[in-house]
Amino acid sequence: MSDLNKYRGVIPAFYACYDDEGNISPERVRGLTRYLIGKGVNGLYVGGSSGECIYQGVEERKVVLENVMAEAKGKVVIIAHVACNNTADSRELAAHAESLGVDAIAAIPPIYFHLPEYAIAQYWNDISAAAPNTDFVIYNIPQLAGVALTPSLLKEMQKNPRVVAVKNSSMPVQDIQMWKDAGVLVFNGPDEQYISGLAMGACAGIGGTYAVIRHARALPEGVRPLPEGRDGARPPDPERHRPHHLQDVPGPRQPLRRAEGHPGQKRGALRLGPQAHARPHRQRRCRGGRGRRHDRRRRGQILLTFCRTRSEIECVFIKRKTTLP
Repeated sequence: MSDLNKYRGVIPAFYACYDDEGNISPERVRGLTRYLIGKGVNGLYVGGSSGECIYQGVEERKVVLENVMAEAKGKVVIIAHVACNNTADSRELAAHAESLGVDAIAAIPPIYFHLPEYAIAQYWNDISAAAPNTDFVIYNIPQLAGVALTPSLLKEMQKNPRVVAVKNSSMPVQDIQMWKDAGVLVFNGPDEQYISGLAMGACAGIGGTYAVIRHARALPEGVRPLPEGRDGARPPDPERHRPHHLQDVPGPRQPLRRAEGHPGQKRGALRLGPQAHARPHRQRRCRGGRGRRHDRRRRGQILLTFCRTRSEIECVFIKRKTTLP
């Protein structure tokens, strides 16, 4: 078994790179590899969902991995996803990955048919046997594969000494703690829960958005861009900097409505959340619609109303009649 301490930090899921005619572009694969290494990532996850593995042939996937390894071998950790819709192609990709010197291979379970656990274990073990000197990572993504990893299946797979980790893309974050308690490393899959995944015991994060790294324009060494609103820079525009869900427009996620019937509010209030479509007269006056935030701790639902006055947003709580003990 290799040194497991190398499986740490941020590991972007490598994107599919095509030319203008839709074929795999070795030049663009190498360019993206160099770019990500230059950004200081800890590793690359090649041939997964972000790499569109399901839509590529065996030879195309080999070309991608070969060009990634040409730039990244010995510089960052490489995990190659090798699963296909049949065992033979998966074994071929596993052997090819090991010949290139990847750190680990990974595989989703067989898709489409819901196979019993012993069949899934056999599939994974057959793939692992094709790369006998390489670590194996179980890829748990039940929402797409249609099959979920279970404690009993993981226990069976741990009889294989090459199984070192689970890439967990199931949404319940407590699954990470469950796999970690079972004695394997866990890679957090859902990008949006990376921080909570680390808190639950994940050793690293593998995700597609990690390859999209925002960076500033090139500036002379030691020079930092000034924040807006200082030293002659453009002053902040309250409307432009207002969070989307607080703007005076309906957002895509939260139902939003301008309340009516508030004598003290010059511009009305924006109601947010499950009570957004309640009748306006159910609201109470907001002390003139400006000033401090008031927490009236009442029983029942506390409705948070955002009042727009001048150039800022002020928060007040709207209460029901009954009080908390």
